[in-house]
Amino acid sequence: MLKTLKFIGIAVVLLVVAVVLFGCFAPVFGGRQSPESLQRIESSPNFVDGEFVNAVPTSVRTVPHANETSIMDWIFQAEDKNPSAPLPSEIFHPEDLTEGKFV
Repeated sequence: MLKTLKFIGIAVVLLVVAVVLFGCFAPVFGGRQSPESLQRIESSPNFVDGEFVNAVPTSVRTVPHANETSIMDWIFQAEDKNPSAPLPSEIFHPEDLTEGKFV
C-alpha cells in the first residue's frame, strides 16, 4: 500500500513539474516576440496603448438574465413545472402523409 502511494505521489509531482515547465518554456505561453512579430503586433489597428482592443464593442454578461436557469432552479423546481394531468395526443397515421408535405 505504501509503495502504491509513493508511486502515485511521485507521478503527481512529475506531472506538476512537467506542466509548469511547459507553461514557462512553450513559446505559445508567455514567450517573447521576435522584432518582426512585435512590429506587426504594434502596427495592428486593434493594438492601442499596449493592448489589443476588440474591433466590435462587446459586453461581458455577469448579471443573470430572466430566461436563463441556474442550479437553484434545478434543485428547487417550480410547483407547476410538471403537468397535473396527461397531455392530449393524437394517433399518428403515416398513410395520411403525402410526399413532400408534412403539415
